[in-house]
Amino acid sequence: MKKKYLIFPVIISIIVLFNACKKSDNDPLLPFRTRDARITNTWKLVKLQIDSTEVNSLNTTKADQYNFDGTTMYEYHIDFFGNDTEDSYTYSDNLVINKNGTYNQTIEYGNDKIEITSYWFWYDSNKNKIGIIFEDKGTYLIQRLAKDELILERYLFIETTDEEGNENTLTVEEVLTYNNN
Repeated sequence: MKKKYLIFPVIISIIVLFNACKKSDNDPLLPFRTRDARITNTWKLVKLQIDSTEVNSLNTTKADQYNFDGTTMYEYHIDFFGNDTEDSYTYSDNLVINKNGTYNQTIEYGNDKIEITSYWFWYDSNKNKIGIIFEDKGTYLIQRLAKDELILERYLFIETTDEEGNENTLTVEEVLTYNNN
């Protein structure tokens, strides 16, 4: 009988210990690796959604939308005059996050290729590690970090005023889903 009462606290302790590595509600229930170990990996973009809205001082709106399904990027644009355009093309994004604080990213679209090598670091390095900063790309919140999936989100709200006092507002919502190669 005493063995049963000893096993229960041990099981609870193990669950609490594993949940200490879980920082997001969408992270695995029992992660066996730390966030440091899970983030350093080779990632392939499998889904992307970007919605961008700009409102100028005349209260006219410009909108851009990007959707990626794993092979094709779809773009939809509406300019300040209400004209719309659509485009689609092949696209790929491979991201390698290294333990030494560097990252390498290769983006291919159509016949073009961009290669980036730069630095990354945790947004809150010694605490929850809920965000990541890419030196050349900006700050992202981590919505999910598993051994085989990384979901990044970014929300931007930018207000500007030009030399003549005209105000513009830009709002961007971005969600990127990567899988482990």
